[in-house]
Amino acid sequence: MQTLEGVPTLIHAGPFANIAHGNSSIIADRIATKLCDYTVTEGGFGSDMGFEKACNIKAQISGKAPDCAVIVATLRGLKANSGLYSFRPGQPIPDELYQDNSEALQLGFENLKWHICNVKKYGVPVVVALNRFPQDSEDELQTLKEMILAFDTNAKVAISEAFSKGGDGATQIAEAVIQQCEANSSFKPLYNPSQSLEEKLMTIAEVGYGATGVTLSDQAKQQLEQFKSLGFDDLLVCMAKTPLSISTDGTIKGAPSHFDVPVRELKLCAGAGFIYAVCGNVMTMPGLPDKPAFMNLDIDDEGNVIGLS
Repeated sequence: MQTLEGVPTLIHAGPFANIAHGNSSIIADRIATKLCDYTVTEGGFGSDMGFEKACNIKAQISGKAPDCAVIVATLRGLKANSGLYSFRPGQPIPDELYQDNSEALQLGFENLKWHICNVKKYGVPVVVALNRFPQDSEDELQTLKEMILAFDTNAKVAISEAFSKGGDGATQIAEAVIQQCEANSSFKPLYNPSQSLEEKLMTIAEVGYGATGVTLSDQAKQQLEQFKSLGFDDLLVCMAKTPLSISTDGTIKGAPSHFDVPVRELKLCAGAGFIYAVCGNVMTMPGLPDKPAFMNLDIDDEGNVIGLS
């Protein structure tokens, strides 16, 4: 497909990062990198999910490591991670999130710091893209930018206005990405495929999430032994957990640590080359409408794109 500005785009459709690796296919990336200088690919949800799997699953299979990582953040997203507001996904965004609140920003910044540190665990240079909304405060955006640079002097920070200005609103990000792609990197996954399934699970939970350990249900223990007996001990591990928290409890915001990762069951995806662990009370398939939004998109007789809102 192509964007409204005529930029070629490979659209991938598949399982989200709470049940699969949440990344575009290796084939799509290889096509794109042959046709352009820079390929931008999405890792679904936060760095604890899509990026972790991009590094530990996709990169290990493809042999191609990311040259840099872009962490997307918003003022309202960080404030929502402060723990000062009570609301659930699907509810209208409270007006309070659009108001200046230094306490909420400071508390929510702990979540962004966690993601910056998480990316650096893999030896990948960081770009933080701050998505600007019309209601955002210029003072808070500048404050957040200063906080990021004070926390990590090697990071690059860019304001993104791509939603409202298209390509012209993304030039800051593009320049930052180019600079970081030219920086020195030392990519390294968290675990090696030769490690046991238990070791891989523990590594992701403890080193990746900052948890104290993993608790397997009786069902998960039986499945683990079965997969090992069938010769699947060398498969990669994919964690299926909530995207609403770094932990497995979606109500815990900020940057939690020293929590337990309960594994309810293990699922074998032999063709994909991984085993995914269902952690806590998580839906394995998000609810989607009967008529997806893309079915409203079309091109009229004069070549204009219609159905976008």
